Amino acid sequence: MDIHKNDITLIRVEKRTFKEREFVDVRQYFKDDNGEFKPSQKGITIPPERLTELIEALGKLNTEVSVTEI
Repeated sequence: MDIHKNDITLIRVEKRTFKEREFVDVRQYFKDDNGEFKPSQKGITIPPERLTELIEALGKLNTEVSVTEI
């Protein structure tokens, strides 16, 4: 799943496998000179068993933050 921050930056949420283990990766990508999105070092990788905690934390934050449409 991609969430566009602006024309040159997006946040990608995906399932990844490393050393035969699955992880959830939330990473910022940037557009290179050829117009392709490349991963940056900015992001987090968590084990799937912690995903529920992350979702709950984001849900709580969502109720605390006032979002206005542009």
